[in-house]
Amino acid sequence: MIADQTALEYAQALEAHPDYRVLRRLQRRDVYNQALPGEQVYRGIYLDSETTGLDTSTAAVIELGMVPFDYSSSGQLLTVHHDHILNQFNDPGIAIPPEVVELTGITDDMVAGQRIDPVAVDVLVNSASLIVAHNAGFDRPVVERHWPIFANRNWACSVADIPWKQEGIGSAKLDYLAMQLGFFFEGHRTSNDCLAGVEILGVTLPKSGHSALRVLLDNARATTIRIRAIDAPFDAKDDLKGRGYTWHPGAPGIDKAWWKDIPEMNVADELNWLGAEVFPHRDFSQSPLPMERITAANRYKN
Repeated sequence: MIADQTALEYAQALEAHPDYRVLRRLQRRDVYNQALPGEQVYRGIYLDSETTGLDTSTAAVIELGMVPFDYSSSGQLLTVHHDHILNQFNDPGIAIPPEVVELTGITDDMVAGQRIDPVAVDVLVNSASLIVAHNAGFDRPVVERHWPIFANRNWACSVADIPWKQEGIGSAKLDYLAMQLGFFFEGHRTSNDCLAGVEILGVTLPKSGHSALRVLLDNARATTIRIRAIDAPFDAKDDLKGRGYTWHPGAPGIDKAWWKDIPEMNVADELNWLGAEVFPHRDFSQSPLPMERITAANRYKN
């Protein structure tokens, strides 16, 4: 086995060569930065769940991971509280599907009789100003069904709230981001994924020069308006999709429609575009489109 010092020297030599890149195993760090004098310090939680399926209305949690961390008002990652990490199994009461076992390595025997401690969940969540997940649009509705305390917290998403493509990174998959940022980890177990996610929040983005956490916070704090283009004609679907709208097939209490979140300042321009390109014969003053105010408090709900 190569001694640590020798391995480090080899790695440094490879890094200095233009034809090689070196990936390092993710190392736990307690302290990333110090808060500046006068800065407000907040508590965040990076969350990940493993579940029996991908339907947020029915998927049962089989493992929950939460890593608490502190961050500054300017968006600097400060401290990770490894001694307060929660990582627990939960018996879903059904056989775990084979594809989930293959992906996560979690078996029926591992979760048999296990329950996630609701008091421990409440204690951690009550301490936090913000919950971050890598695909919060999935994790938030799932954990809210299991533990209602999550419904009353601000949420952010390390996929959607950081413009990875604009930063020159072609995929937002967690393991891909890690490799692009120079490290690797054992994935598809909740606490490992959470620690990798926190590490990513602490990096400086390659093009903007800002920390990933700062960009995420700026987007999470922004208010957007969700416009739902109900009854849009079928032949407008390509224009809507090209404009960034997403199709929602409908659900109890929700009509099927194309929808998009718009910065508050751009709503008038968006309505002008919709009136010209999608609804040329519709008077929005008489028949307005449904619009909803979106903040970190309700963003990524089901």
